Amino acid sequence: MTDTAPTPEQADEYAIQLASEIEAIQARAGNQFNLVEWAVGLLYELDEAEDRIREMAKNHLTYLLSEVKGRRAGLIWRCGDEIRKEVDAAIAGKKRKSITTATGRAGYRTTPGRTTLVIDEPAAVLGWAEANCREAIVKSVNRGIAELHMKATGELPPGTHVETTQPQERFYIGPVTLTPELLPGDVPPEIRSQTAEEFFGEKEQGEIHENQ
Repeated sequence: MTDTAPTPEQADEYAIQLASEIEAIQARAGNQFNLVEWAVGLLYELDEAEDRIREMAKNHLTYLLSEVKGRRAGLIWRCGDEIRKEVDAAIAGKKRKSITTATGRAGYRTTPGRTTLVIDEPAAVLGWAEANCREAIVKSVNRGIAELHMKATGELPPGTHVETTQPQERFYIGPVTLTPELLPGDVPPEIRSQTAEEFFGEKEQGEIHENQ
């Protein structure tokens, strides 16, 4: 699936919408509102939403394709013989191999034949290839397994070298999971169990609880 970047107009429209949402949340939450925490949480929720949408789209595409294939198979099973009989009757004694209707064409098409080598006894073929056609033998090394062997034994395979990258500081935005032990002791239990959406009043049952 190809990513579609938003247009500048769409980005501006969403920025204006977000500004209104932030003002409304600030009005409800007051001093308890933390813009950075809210924005980071929203970005993570959007990442999760994108993953879910991609998976749903993938599953739905598979379903739609199966529906098309099923309908095609059913149509051929129900009408295929009748179509073939009409075509055979129309082209009997003529050079043409198809008929054209108002909605499409049906008929016969010649496909070229193919000659394919079928391997019945791999061991016998391998012995023959080693003596007569070595380019037919394909050998490869699994780099991952070789790397595990190197790390376990310290042995560097011939024809290889090791590349080491330097540690880098990279900016990231991700989720955080807080356990009760990590939360301030004066936070009421009902606040600890709230989601960010509930805390900021996006749901009716998520009204803000003030610390006593």
